[in-house]
Amino acid sequence: WESRAEIYPVGLLITAGFYAFIAKFSEKFRFTYLSVVLIDWALFRWFSGLHLTDALWYVTIIGLSLLYVAQFDPGLRLPEMKPSRHWLRLLGGGLICGWAIVFHQQTAFVPGIFSLIAIFAGLALRVRAFLYVGVATFFITSFYQLVIFSLRYPFFKWVVGLLVGIVLISIAANFETRREQLNSLLRNTTEELQEWE
Repeated sequence: WESRAEIYPVGLLITAGFYAFIAKFSEKFRFTYLSVVLIDWALFRWFSGLHLTDALWYVTIIGLSLLYVAQFDPGLRLPEMKPSRHWLRLLGGGLICGWAIVFHQQTAFVPGIFSLIAIFAGLALRVRAFLYVGVATFFITSFYQLVIFSLRYPFFKWVVGLLVGIVLISIAANFETRREQLNSLLRNTTEELQEWE
């Protein structure tokens, strides 16, 4: 620690590998947390060396570290710890996507890409937290961009409003004619989501 200013990222990665080996050899998983901290430190140093000053790089590393803990910690893998795992995943994913929403809203691609990654990860891994964070990020970004679009181009506000109105009317009409099917689908989807991780 005293020579931290002179430590190179490669040395940190080697030390992280050593602690991962000790964790595997001694079967004490929590030694990998030291590996995670050292890997994060190495990545921070590497990002700093590449002059990546955007805080999203650093926040993403912290969020991924939280997701690592939620996924692999033996104490959190117990069935009764499912709510804690869910909240930790929400925190890790929400930290990344929330930072992208708040500080990168002018470039909609950044929160949009993060939201799609979270949605597809949630669907592929059957993890509700990722799906919730991804969908919320996508809707917030879409709504914000729609408001900005309508303020910049007033004429298109009426066109978009007309299209949204037509879509809402068609949804309402389909809902009335297929109410039982939609209720059954919503019940089944809700029950299936409760079974997800």
